[in-house]
Amino acid sequence: MRILIIGNGSIGNRHARLLASAGHDIAILSTRPVEKHRSFTVLNEALADFLPDFVIVASVTSRHGADIDALLERGYTKPILVEKPLLATVPAGDIPEPRPSVRVAYNLRFHPVIIALRKALEGKKVFAANIVAGQHLSQWRPGRDMLSTYSASKERGGGVVRDLSHELDLAQHVFGPLSLIASHSARVGSVTIDSEDVATAILSSASCPLITIHLNYLDRQPRRHWVVITDTGTIEADLVKSIISINGEHETIPVAPDETYKRLHQAVLAGETGPCNWDEGIAAVTLADRIAPL
Repeated sequence: MRILIIGNGSIGNRHARLLASAGHDIAILSTRPVEKHRSFTVLNEALADFLPDFVIVASVTSRHGADIDALLERGYTKPILVEKPLLATVPAGDIPEPRPSVRVAYNLRFHPVIIALRKALEGKKVFAANIVAGQHLSQWRPGRDMLSTYSASKERGGGVVRDLSHELDLAQHVFGPLSLIASHSARVGSVTIDSEDVATAILSSASCPLITIHLNYLDRQPRRHWVVITDTGTIEADLVKSIISINGEHETIPVAPDETYKRLHQAVLAGETGPCNWDEGIAAVTLADRIAPL
């Protein structure tokens, strides 16, 4: 399969490496030098000469909307996978029309601990959930000045709410559509230029009356941890250590490096319903806009 990747940053390179190793033909659209794959600098040429069967949008967040529009305006109708978040923001009163061919790269939906958590919650009455995710921004891209990355800049679509919007998507994936009750976000440290480095949201859904989500760029100990209280006990899910605990009984579920991305690619290419769709992606961005307006 011919796969065009728009963007030549770290995440675009990861997609390229994994898909090339799976035997696909890769091309990169970028103004930056490309070493290992065929490259283009103009979208029209990439579409006409390479004839991609599948496109991944892995540009900076602030360009996602323009890149999607450019593909659709040129008549591209095949599958498109967009790195998270789907858009930097949803213009007030102007929700984009549905794009059935678009999926969003929330790969943690395919983490075996999340899969186990969803299974453990089947048939349970859920009372409350607490979700915490954080990692110091200096640890995200070793060797790069964290203040030079898009994460540090609101103008470029950065900020912890959009960078860690996995948690917003996973909450809706596990508990269904979310309603925001209250939230607060702020820049309290010095790891960004002007984007928020900490945020907390209180939400609810039809299946869980109280959900709290805390996100930060400041934690020196990386963590992605859930506590879910149900009518039959407490379930803890640790995505970093790959452990699920039900009423104190621990189970480690091995996860290989890049496994969640590989599963995501397989699901999108097979046309499965598991990946985040356009409407779910817009819902996550709409929540992010309310928690941390750009």
